[in-house]
Amino acid sequence: MVAGVSGTPGVSVPRQLVVYKQERENAPTQNQDVFMLFIVILIYQFFFLIFEEFPLRFETEKNPSVGTMEIFSNSSWQKLCTSQWDEADENSTCMAMGYYNNGANDTWYAERGSATEMSTHYNCTIPTRCQSDLEKKQQFCKVPVRLNGANVEYGGRVEVFYKGKWAKICRNKWDFDDVKVICRQLGFEEALAEFIGSDIKAEGIPFAMSDVSCTGEEFELASCDRIDGKLNIPPQCQSDDKGSQALCQPKNKNVLERVELYFDIGSGEKLRCSIHNETNYARWVINGVKLEITNSTSQRIRAGDNGDLFIDDVQLSDGGTYECQRLEYVQYYIVYINARFTEKTLDQQTVMAYTSGIISCSADGTPSPQISWSKKGRKSLDPKRFTQVSNDGLRIGFVKPEDDGTFTCTMKQTKGAKRVTSKDKDIRVRVIIRPDVYISGASNLIIEGSSVNLTCEVVAGQPEPRITWLKNITLQRESSSLFFSEITKEDEGRYTCKAENEAGIFTKDIKISVKVPPHVRSESRNLTIAFDYPFIRECYFRGDPQVSVNWTKDGVLISKNNTLVIRQATFKDKGYYECTAKNDYGEAKASFWIDVTVFPQIIKPPLNQSVTEGNSVNFSCRATGVPTPTLVWVFNNGDLPSGINQFNHKGESFLEFLSVTKGMEGTYKCEAKNKANTTSSSATLRVYGKASVQVFPDQYPAITAGDNLTLTCNVNDETINVTWKKDGDSPPERAKIDTRFDDKKSTFAVTEVVKEDSGVYSCEGRNKLGFVDRSFVKINIKVPRAMQSFNTLWYYIGGSVAAATVISLIAWYFCKRRRTGDVHFSVPDQEQAIQMEPLNAEVDEWEVAVNRVLLQDVIGRGAFGAVWRALLSSPNGQPGNRTVAAKCFTPTAGEEGRICLMREIELGKLIGENVPPNIVKFMGCVTKEIHPILIMEYMPCGDLLGYLRKCRGVRDRYYLGEGRAQDLTNYDLVMFAKQIAAGMVFLGTRGIIHRDLAARNVLLDKNYVCKVTDFGMAYQSFKYGHGNAKKGCLPIKWTAPEILLGELAGLSTLSDVWSYGIVLYEIVTLGGIPYDRWSEGMVVAEVTKGYQMPKPDHVDNKLYDIMKRCWNRNPDFRPPFESLRQRMDKYIREETYVELLNLGAYDKAKYSRVEDLGDEHAGPSEEVAKTASAKRLGKWASDRR
Repeated sequence: MVAGVSGTPGVSVPRQLVVYKQERENAPTQNQDVFMLFIVILIYQFFFLIFEEFPLRFETEKNPSVGTMEIFSNSSWQKLCTSQWDEADENSTCMAMGYYNNGANDTWYAERGSATEMSTHYNCTIPTRCQSDLEKKQQFCKVPVRLNGANVEYGGRVEVFYKGKWAKICRNKWDFDDVKVICRQLGFEEALAEFIGSDIKAEGIPFAMSDVSCTGEEFELASCDRIDGKLNIPPQCQSDDKGSQALCQPKNKNVLERVELYFDIGSGEKLRCSIHNETNYARWVINGVKLEITNSTSQRIRAGDNGDLFIDDVQLSDGGTYECQRLEYVQYYIVYINARFTEKTLDQQTVMAYTSGIISCSADGTPSPQISWSKKGRKSLDPKRFTQVSNDGLRIGFVKPEDDGTFTCTMKQTKGAKRVTSKDKDIRVRVIIRPDVYISGASNLIIEGSSVNLTCEVVAGQPEPRITWLKNITLQRESSSLFFSEITKEDEGRYTCKAENEAGIFTKDIKISVKVPPHVRSESRNLTIAFDYPFIRECYFRGDPQVSVNWTKDGVLISKNNTLVIRQATFKDKGYYECTAKNDYGEAKASFWIDVTVFPQIIKPPLNQSVTEGNSVNFSCRATGVPTPTLVWVFNNGDLPSGINQFNHKGESFLEFLSVTKGMEGTYKCEAKNKANTTSSSATLRVYGKASVQVFPDQYPAITAGDNLTLTCNVNDETINVTWKKDGDSPPERAKIDTRFDDKKSTFAVTEVVKEDSGVYSCEGRNKLGFVDRSFVKINIKVPRAMQSFNTLWYYIGGSVAAATVISLIAWYFCKRRRTGDVHFSVPDQEQAIQMEPLNAEVDEWEVAVNRVLLQDVIGRGAFGAVWRALLSSPNGQPGNRTVAAKCFTPTAGEEGRICLMREIELGKLIGENVPPNIVKFMGCVTKEIHPILIMEYMPCGDLLGYLRKCRGVRDRYYLGEGRAQDLTNYDLVMFAKQIAAGMVFLGTRGIIHRDLAARNVLLDKNYVCKVTDFGMAYQSFKYGHGNAKKGCLPIKWTAPEILLGELAGLSTLSDVWSYGIVLYEIVTLGGIPYDRWSEGMVVAEVTKGYQMPKPDHVDNKLYDIMKRCWNRNPDFRPPFESLRQRMDKYIREETYVELLNLGAYDKAKYSRVEDLGDEHAGPSEEVAKTASAKRLGKWASDRR
């Protein structure tokens, strides 16, 4: 056999290999060929399950086992050369293709014991002798058949032998004609039914044949049209577990009758058997199983003793063959269960486009119905896409949108040879399409502010998808479009269009990048900056990509940074500013005018005042600032009452009260306002009523010596003090005065009056402010003549005795004073509490009798004289002493020293008793003696300057304090600074300018609390006025430059702020010398030119900046004391004081030198006196440091 030219293609049969043998000129023996062929066949049988292309086939399409043999060679089907074709070739090819032999004998190829009978001669080359004479050899291959799976030999599942195994035949197209051929081939006389029952055993054997289409006239299955081979079995057969069935008429049986019955599921049926004899009825056999006769009604299928068979509630399994048997006779009932669509067959079904899908349609019945499919409006279904899946549905390999529509599932049931029933079921198939979208509307260049409309266009999707826009997984809105009327940089990001329907979810992203032209702050109004304050302004606040910036001032480029920074504004920063911001997408400009201002500051606040009704009083308020602030007065948060005159002049305002009424009492607030800020200061006006007194009787009747004199003085509610006088002086000592304010009267009584008691008696009443009202009565005492000569004698005697007594007392006093100067008294271990007299505005109330003051030790000296530690005894001889400090005037101090001390006494009275803890308390004075004495609280730890030096191990002759040396910390030094500032705040509220603030004039109490003292150079501004400052000793190194230059009109509390800066220097250097080794003349010359001491190495810039601000040449730019106090308090509260000083780096050697401060009352040095400034200052210049 030799391959020939290409033949007509045929239907592919099961893929198999065939054995080839090459012809050779010197061929081996026949036995060798047979042996080799046998080996090759065994090898290729191993590959039967692997190779999928079968190189051997029959040309015909009708009978796959009968026809002209062809072989697949050289990529095409070719005919076989049959020049040497014989019966062995036929048997071998049939067996190679899995069939039986050619029918000449009944031997299986697998059962042959001799390999020689399997020889063949194949040659894939084309010999010359076959090229011109190609013959067609008809081949026939037999197909073995059997019935299996039932209880009877004449019915069951139809099986064929294929490739060495028994296999099933798929039930598709199986009908009664096919059963006829099977029964005929197996030797039965007649076919009875195309099924035997539903209880056929499912043994899991494979399929080997499908689409059997016999005419019923064939002699065997091999002659029927069919499809052979497992790989060619249709998909719908894969789940067919029973396979095709056949019921034949049994051999050696006489069939009396064959009846076909058609039952519906759920019905009740009865079968009657006509075979019976005289003794009993025949037996029933159902699908080969004998049924026992019973009268029980509990069985659904039961046979009666009269031969009837009852079936209740017919089930699908009830279909099959019912035999009524008796010996050699049999009667057949073929029961068909009418087919019906199952519940799985839904009227509406859904498949997804562009995927595979299944339309479900199933039916049950006995025998099982065949399902076929069609679609309305379409002639046929494309077999490449549509495949029937067993009896369950239609598989669509690739669903297309046009598959949407109505499919018809046709159920066809064959019932015997002549009865076929069919029923259609329309199924509405809805094709859903997974969404697909396209995003449009965004370009690569999007400028902020432009409108953008993103559109999510649905390209595909059924049903209509729901569109949702997301930004960074966050829901934006549900709409097909997303519109930005004015897009911003914040809108930049990744946007997702989410399309969703029941077919699924589809998302598509688009990235939006927004370009931003520069956006500048467009304020074009004028801006004000507070002097010495920072100013920061950005040119642009939005822009992308990078923006370039130019800042100009008055047309001159000053910066290319985005942020304009003025760290501490000065008047040089005033001007016209413009910024230009530019990038690739735009340009913007902004301009403004900067005006530098100074916060308003009230340098002369109004003071609390008290006045008697009907008197006049004035309030004054002075403020500084740039521009000059406007001053406005507010009374009790409202308008000023009528009757008050207001005068404003150059930053100062006055309120004039010509006649005060009770309605004017209240709080007066002075508001200083400019465009930089507003500040205020308040003072209270207290209005008291006038005191009123009336002596009764106002005309006393005649009185004779020896009588009693009684006067009554009636007073009003405003009277708080009543004084009786005689002839303007003290009344007689024997007079008894009884004043009772509850009764509003005072009684004056003298018993046994004498002639000398005659005179004018007055009752003087005072209110709280010292206003006096007087009432007089004249008393004339008549003396009988007999008593006049006796009184004269006693006058001379009494006068002599009195004179002697006075002389003795004066001698004792001077002797006592001399002893006091030489003897030092020790301080008691425990001071007794003493009762102080009331402290009020009355001068007499502060006066202390000189004999109550016992001087002990000198603890200091000044221009006025010396400071003593003294004991102050209790008044009126009561027990108890108190240690005080007494400033005593000495004649060597001259009139200037006396005036200085008296001024300090006057200020002490003004300040009064209620002083804050950082002011040394004034306790009284001695002014009625030749040498005045100021009495104040005793400060045992001495002055701050000496204490600072003592704590670093340096002593000077000036410090005499009792405080123990200790290691000072940052906290201690900053607390000193805060306490001094707090004391100065109080003095400022009282309008007092210290003028001599220095560390030596700050004292420490026993708890090391700083208290400001030494007001000898101070003056009260509203009392004396700026032009009337008294001359004295000027502390050059602590004095502000405006004073050094003689500009006394500029003297204010801000001049003390300069001195406070010097005190800070003394504190941080632990008592260092300001302007060390500088002469006074050099200090005056350099300071007036703007010199400032350099920063000590161990001091932080923040603290040094405060010192420099205190030393500002312009007083208006110096910080007020309240601001300084708050700053120091903040350092302590926030514990940032640790950063201000590094005491570990303190240079002791640098600050080791100290000056002699003992001779402070010395006159001005010659060097200072020669300077031009000194000539203007006169005696203000001195050696005082």
